[in-house]
Amino acid sequence: MDRFARIPAGWFRMGSDDGQPDEAPAHRVWVDAFELAVDPVTRREYAAFLAATGREAPREWDSPALAGPERPAVGVSWNDAVVYCLWRSSVAGDPVRLPTEAEGERAARGGRDGEAYPGGDELPAWLPNRGRGPLDGPWPVTLGPTNPYGVRGIAANIHEWCADWHGRDFYRRSPARNPKGPAGGRRRVSKGGSWRHALTMSRVAARSKLDPAFRYTDYGFRVARDIGTDRGLVIPDSFFDPLPEDLLDAFEGGGSLGRRPVAPGLAGDSPAPGRPMSEELDLARRVALAVREAGGRALIVGGWVRDRLRGAPSQDVDLEVHGLAADRLRAVLTGLGAVNAVGASFAVFKLGPLDIALPRTESKTGRGHRGFRVTGDPHLPVAEAARRRDFTVNAVAWDPLADEYLDPHGGREDLRRRRLRMVDPATFADDSLRVLRAVQLAARLDFEIEEATRALCCTIPLDDLPAERIWGEVEKLLLEAAQPSIGLRAAHELGVVDRLFPELLALVGCPQEPEWHPEGDVWVHTLLVIDRARERIDDLPYPQRVAVMLGAVCHDFGKPATTAYVDGRIRSLNHEAMGVEPAAAFLDRLGVRTLDGYDVRGQVLGLVGHHLKPGMWRTARDGVGDGAFRRLARKVDLELLARLAKADCLGRTGDFDCSAMDWFLERAQSLGVEHAPPAPILLGRHVLALGLPPGPQVGAVLRQVYERQLDGEVTTLDEATAVARALLAESR
Repeated sequence: MDRFARIPAGWFRMGSDDGQPDEAPAHRVWVDAFELAVDPVTRREYAAFLAATGREAPREWDSPALAGPERPAVGVSWNDAVVYCLWRSSVAGDPVRLPTEAEGERAARGGRDGEAYPGGDELPAWLPNRGRGPLDGPWPVTLGPTNPYGVRGIAANIHEWCADWHGRDFYRRSPARNPKGPAGGRRRVSKGGSWRHALTMSRVAARSKLDPAFRYTDYGFRVARDIGTDRGLVIPDSFFDPLPEDLLDAFEGGGSLGRRPVAPGLAGDSPAPGRPMSEELDLARRVALAVREAGGRALIVGGWVRDRLRGAPSQDVDLEVHGLAADRLRAVLTGLGAVNAVGASFAVFKLGPLDIALPRTESKTGRGHRGFRVTGDPHLPVAEAARRRDFTVNAVAWDPLADEYLDPHGGREDLRRRRLRMVDPATFADDSLRVLRAVQLAARLDFEIEEATRALCCTIPLDDLPAERIWGEVEKLLLEAAQPSIGLRAAHELGVVDRLFPELLALVGCPQEPEWHPEGDVWVHTLLVIDRARERIDDLPYPQRVAVMLGAVCHDFGKPATTAYVDGRIRSLNHEAMGVEPAAAFLDRLGVRTLDGYDVRGQVLGLVGHHLKPGMWRTARDGVGDGAFRRLARKVDLELLARLAKADCLGRTGDFDCSAMDWFLERAQSLGVEHAPPAPILLGRHVLALGLPPGPQVGAVLRQVYERQLDGEVTTLDEATAVARALLAESR
């Protein structure tokens, strides 16, 4: 089993101001002492795990270039690494885990801040080929000296998985002590170099990120463990959200394995703009070469091509392969890695991050998104294969080998004219979701919807769309568009608001007092607030971004029911409380509840019900005590509330003082309750120690003492115990 080096507690300077944007800013971080494996997990160690568990072998496990018992185990996904930690913990009797990103960088620096690589600003001489790659495969983990902390090979040879989710801007808000990354996301962080790269050692501040299910042959891991713990295996619940159910079943009862509900569509952090595509594109080109050698042609299709033509950051790469039957295509792909097949009458294969499909035709057989007959046809002409796509800008293909665009439906001209135009009027209405796609793409691309397409969208019924599909498009609109209001206006014009969102429709034409809302009715104000909120969320974890944006959408849902003329002025008294019920109905219709264990629904309802408090409390600040802030923190995240309230204030035309929200947040931060109320000082065991038997009275005493704690009357355990003792004496 692993040998461990003790990494001492201490401060160090994490990140870099001179590297990639997600490495900045460099910031001071404290990490508690922990132990880190001297070497990454080897193939010998991983083979024992495979034999004991029957798990699927890593990608290219049998490749001679990767073989050797002392080489690092690679081709391992983040999910695989977590399951190994569970198994290793159960076998050895003490808990191991993946290191956090901060722990990984702390160990790599070896106590020497400000240097690019472990041991200095130059690549160390012991590296194979003096650090110049790519190499044929990874070298044995035993090669090279240990660093001052006793760790070997760190930052070199392979990318090593870390426990954290990746957050592009997380360093700007990272806690100073023991940071553990954002609460959720789509990609996990890795640190270290790669035998496949031009330099086989990376700077210690460098970060990589990858989907936790992907298996790349330069990805492995080493394990860490806490010092002096006897708590058994304790792993955060968030580790298990992306794991398949069979992995959870295999380790039932082995630690904190509770699976938490996730709202439809809320699967993780949206892709970071500008994320590197080199690995995906490199794999796509290798697929295209293999397909060409087999007599076919592979084309990159869909949104990636559209974004490439726009010069915009690109998303996932999808390929369409012409000229090869499904069984022949699968055989070709199998030579490149592990392949999973999807579909019955048509063929879609997953190879790493790529979706690779045959050209196909679709015929409508019934209502809803499942009412299609899809047939793969490797000999379908490119123009016919593109006809099934929604908009012309998504119907352009690109040959990665010939660098040739194939544009049978005029998508490049529509990109130039910045318009969305349907490909085929005869089939566009077959999938009603395309109406919502038009709305969110119009906002994300800032394009106009072509008139004939608009007219057809207005006639398409939307009552066959399930909640998760609607939410999927609304999510993209709110989080990926710089100005979501563009899409919401389009949704109103196309009748989407009328048919799907009655709470939003009620805002249209609802008047507001011109002195405070010169911009117009509640609908106009809400659109402005949504855009202002969108400007204020990029540094937040994904579920919190969702909460703020949905809070902006819902914040004035109570105004239509409460708006009246009072003493010659337009008032909406108590509209914040009255907005909670329609907001709950709106969220339930979208199926939005929790995300990665975070109560998105509860936070949105808290934001709606209290969005006026920052301004009101600033006005009455002399009468608002610390206890009010502590109690409000039990109902809603106060930082999110301040952000929404600031967007609400700025979501108007005219010149208004919006400094109240800054005051509110500073006050919450000074009390340490910007994200949660204070933890109770007095616990049940303390009350039981006073001689009170278990029962309802224990809870009653705890509640009374906690109320005094919120008011600041109780600040220590001794004070809390004294109050509890007095309460018990009074009750006797």
